[in-house]
Amino acid sequence: MGALRRRTADTTVVTVHNDLPTNDFNALFRNLLDREDSYLRVPGGRVLPMAWATSFYEPVVVSGSAQLGVSFSAAHWLRKEPAATVPGSFLIADATGEAREVLARQADTDWTRFLAMRASDLAAGGVLFVQMIGSLPPDSHEQKVTARKFIRAMYDVANGMVGEGRLRQESLRHYVFPTYLRTVAEATAPLDRAGSPVVGSFSVDVAQVDEVPKPYFETYVKTGDGRAYAKDYVAFVRAFSESTIRKGLLAPAVLGGSLDAAVDDFD
Repeated sequence: MGALRRRTADTTVVTVHNDLPTNDFNALFRNLLDREDSYLRVPGGRVLPMAWATSFYEPVVVSGSAQLGVSFSAAHWLRKEPAATVPGSFLIADATGEAREVLARQADTDWTRFLAMRASDLAAGGVLFVQMIGSLPPDSHEQKVTARKFIRAMYDVANGMVGEGRLRQESLRHYVFPTYLRTVAEATAPLDRAGSPVVGSFSVDVAQVDEVPKPYFETYVKTGDGRAYAKDYVAFVRAFSESTIRKGLLAPAVLGGSLDAAVDDFD
């Protein structure tokens, strides 16, 4: 907002925040009103913050009205539950053979749909910035995938709960964490593939995979406070994973005790 105000100090800006209806929009607007670093505090013309609670696989603003679209750490989520299973794993990147092909097609269809909806949202000359979790092509060992060890650890926890008689084995066998971690080639493929509905919709300025900081671990290295590290990291994990773990894995799998208790124990 500061950069915009340096160019057009008095222009009225409309911001539309989009997320699923289950998002805590009350917290969003409290932050906008109360935080010192809120963009509402940037001097200049009026800013009108709004929200639209729907999937980003649908239009989120009036067609052709957005000048800038930003999607941060979200576009790797699939539209529906994965259409194939991954034996012994939660992670789509661990799938092989026909299962991997099925999942890759599902992810490509979803990503193409996402891009088509953003092309509809944007005005002529509009800019789209998308940050999502990604991966690098396979090297001599295996594909370098964000959070591979972490997701495998989540599977081990669930498998341990199965061994304790607390979860149904069949539910674990069919659950896959619904994220697809694309390579650069997969991210750009729909833009120039014959027959794709988004051919010619975008020109690509930058498409790359970057390593990002690990703030919780870096704080732990500085402080040596393992308890604080564990508390903060568990909260981070629950923030992005609890809804899908609760609904997709634990709700149909719990054999004894409450669902809330199973969620707490899993985390």
